[in-house]
Amino acid sequence: VGSDAMHRSFSRPHTRERQVAELAQLLGRERANVLLVGDTGVGKTSVLVEAVRQIEREKRESAKAEGNDGVDTAGSSSHKIWLTSAGRLIAGMKYLGQWQARCEQVIEELARIDGVLAIETLSELVNAGGHSETDGIAAFLLPFIERGELRVVGEATPAELDACRRLLPGFVNAFRILHLPTFAEAEALTALNAYCATIERNSPIRLDTDARALIYHLFKRFLPYEGFPGKTVNFTSRLYELAKTNQLKEIGKDQIIGEFVKLTGLPEIFLRDEVTLDEEDVRVFFQSEVIGQPEACRAATSSVLTFKAGLNDPGRPLGVLLFTGPTGVGKTELARTL
Repeated sequence: VGSDAMHRSFSRPHTRERQVAELAQLLGRERANVLLVGDTGVGKTSVLVEAVRQIEREKRESAKAEGNDGVDTAGSSSHKIWLTSAGRLIAGMKYLGQWQARCEQVIEELARIDGVLAIETLSELVNAGGHSETDGIAAFLLPFIERGELRVVGEATPAELDACRRLLPGFVNAFRILHLPTFAEAEALTALNAYCATIERNSPIRLDTDARALIYHLFKRFLPYEGFPGKTVNFTSRLYELAKTNQLKEIGKDQIIGEFVKLTGLPEIFLRDEVTLDEEDVRVFFQSEVIGQPEACRAATSSVLTFKAGLNDPGRPLGVLLFTGPTGVGKTELARTL
């Protein structure tokens, strides 16, 4: 995590300064085992990387204050947090005892450099390695954690945390839990503005405030199952890259919607509020594709119009439709048309 390449792989977690400072305190000064808990996409790994940056910066400043130039300190700290996954820990291990031996080697190496093991997905650590959670990787590591021979920082969603508590409660109890809440709209827009401002300091390309808000609202409405910033930051970065390639100075609504169509496959008519969708036109479209099924076509039309109007519950599926009937009446064709 401490390498320059890793630092460049993740954007700074804007508006997460409190969580970064708290994690740096827990890892650097309190030397605790920490579990970062938040929805998918809220930036757990970015917070971890930024906390490592802060720890390294504090070590360099401390070394300078003591008359050391800080080179050795910074160099030795650059690999002290190893980011991995349960799958990579046991990759290629075929025989009984192999992965346990590898884990022991990892523990010994981390102890030698006073390092921390960082696990991307806690539930994988609990479930991987054995026939059950009681003989998996997490159960194997637990005694080392309890004796202070290994320090771990892990990531989990709230659902994963609940599952791990049920499966292996003693393991979860070994961690201090740091929650990363989902961004409210104002916080999300502040973070997106900060991210864009960072890019625009070294670029002539501009993405104005309204365009940034459009990006957020498109992801919020049409890709609601992943938290912010998640894919939003990657999407925004892609817009800047495309604008540079096409020699554009400003990224407008058309470019944003065009790239969102490529990302999601959604017809553009759903993404533009200024474009209306007539109920009769939609019904005629379905009935022209699926002959003799007016009731089913009305149900499909209703789902489409609800989606277009934005009246669906963003936390639930748009619709659950069960097409029943004998072979050949149009079930598959209606599903395909929808």
